[in-house]
Amino acid sequence: CGFKKNLEKLSRTYWEIDLSQKKKYRFDKDYILDFVTLFSEGIRSRLPFNTELGIYLSSGFDSSLIAFFIAKEKECRSERARSYTSFPYYLDKFDDSQLLLINEVPLIKNSTAKLPGITSYYCDFPDFDFLKLLKSDLMTDYANPAINNNTFWIEGIMSLMQESKIQLAFNGQMGNFVVSWNAPNILIEDFLKFRVWKIFKTLKNIALRNNQSLFLSFKDEIYIKVNRIIKNYINALIGRVKTPEPIFVKKGIVSKKKWQFETKRFIFNPYRNRFLNSKMHRYSLFKSRINTSSFFWYRLSTRYSILSIDPTCDKRMIQFSFSLPEYLFNNFGERRFLINSILGKSDDSLVFKTNKNKIQSGDIFYRLTERTDFIDFLINKFQVSSYREYIEINKVCAYLQVLKKKQSDPFESRKLLNFVFHEYSLLTFLEKSNLVGIK
Repeated sequence: CGFKKNLEKLSRTYWEIDLSQKKKYRFDKDYILDFVTLFSEGIRSRLPFNTELGIYLSSGFDSSLIAFFIAKEKECRSERARSYTSFPYYLDKFDDSQLLLINEVPLIKNSTAKLPGITSYYCDFPDFDFLKLLKSDLMTDYANPAINNNTFWIEGIMSLMQESKIQLAFNGQMGNFVVSWNAPNILIEDFLKFRVWKIFKTLKNIALRNNQSLFLSFKDEIYIKVNRIIKNYINALIGRVKTPEPIFVKKGIVSKKKWQFETKRFIFNPYRNRFLNSKMHRYSLFKSRINTSSFFWYRLSTRYSILSIDPTCDKRMIQFSFSLPEYLFNNFGERRFLINSILGKSDDSLVFKTNKNKIQSGDIFYRLTERTDFIDFLINKFQVSSYREYIEINKVCAYLQVLKKKQSDPFESRKLLNFVFHEYSLLTFLEKSNLVGIK
């Protein structure tokens, strides 16, 4: 009996976070100092001496913060790390306003100039073989499709790292929930707890930032979100919740029990109040992504004999982050307050600052539609497959025809391609498994 209890304790999930822990400091700068200490230590403890090291570097908060601490540590050791950034090949297809959204290179060049411990490489991958990617065994993961709009540059960078004999590659996939969380629903929590003064001050700041009235800020930040949550609860009570199960489960080809068993390692069933509590909302997202996003990078990198490392997955860092008060991530309307405080606002700031979210793989539409053999291959694959009745075949074929005729906006086409890739992943999974027909 004692052995069984010890075994259960040892086999407890590594990512179980103690949400009851709460840090309470008098000054915000104390949170910041402890945060920086833990984050830098999480990176330093993963940096062996005299090892070729790579960084997947974008203009985002998380990868730029990782790059900063790696650069400082490498500089102290008289070593250098290599950063890799993808950028669009079809730059001439976009106007200046669109280039601001899809091209991170100017921003990163400006910032890496201040990081002497890093050598930067910029990659556009003009000759990437998408057909080879589609025919690979990566497509068989239906719950977390390994092929998406970004796979070509991820694999491209890994291939370059392998050629350069890089052994460790750093990314910051979980940083959105640990480091740069923006607590989008914190106002709902304040609203339910009648924190009138805080709500008023927050809405006032948001109104000033967005150049809109206080009423519109209330509508966007509270009314619409609360209304959506109430509708979801009502639908749940009357049994009108949309099921995420695929067609072949709805048709009874595969039992729900079998499907749940197959997907249990990917799906985290969050608490029903996750949208009413900012920390629970973050925790539910973290739990659902830790088994997909981080697993994907690790699995893919091993194909290139590279160890993929995410310092934002450091257990000490995660536990500390979830013990912090949520206002540090959204303080009176200032989103990502904590990381903004760490990075500072001076000219020599380490952050790759931008007020606009960058769109990765912004030219994926042109990369694929310039090659008709890619679209033709997909159309033929979906039409001749004996499992086509188990996927959204009509929608897929309609999307592919739109892409083939180049009738879609370059940015809108990214959504169409993501759907097509997901259905193709499901199709190849069914072809290589025995799920269909098993009750």
